[in-house]
Amino acid sequence: DEKYNKGVELCNAIQYVYDKLLSVENEELFNEVVEEEKEYLIDEYGFDEEDIEYIFDSYGLDYRDRGIVGCVFNDTYDLGYEEAYSCGYIDNNSIIERYFDFKKFGEDLLEEEQYRQLSDGRCVCLNY
Repeated sequence: DEKYNKGVELCNAIQYVYDKLLSVENEELFNEVVEEEKEYLIDEYGFDEEDIEYIFDSYGLDYRDRGIVGCVFNDTYDLGYEEAYSCGYIDNNSIIERYFDFKKFGEDLLEEEQYRQLSDGRCVCLNY
């Protein structure tokens, strides 16, 4: 009973924080920040409005900022090449590299939640 009362007191003591977070003003501020983050990514990577909306709409978590974009690859070949090396499928002196289909691997990676292909052919890896 004492623990319950302390829990209620704690909840009541921080209720103003929840109220502020759920306020219309906070939602407006959050939306402003998201727009600023989109502008940063447009400037940084040369995304167009359609691509930036696609990226943000595709992202599965609630909080969205510039950090959702992990890597930008030129095309599916570059995506497949970089990811094959980073995952350890290929190493620097591997004969397998001659036979590895990096483009197909990149295309297959696009089926995963964290990868998206943009209208100009570039591929984006989203951070989760």
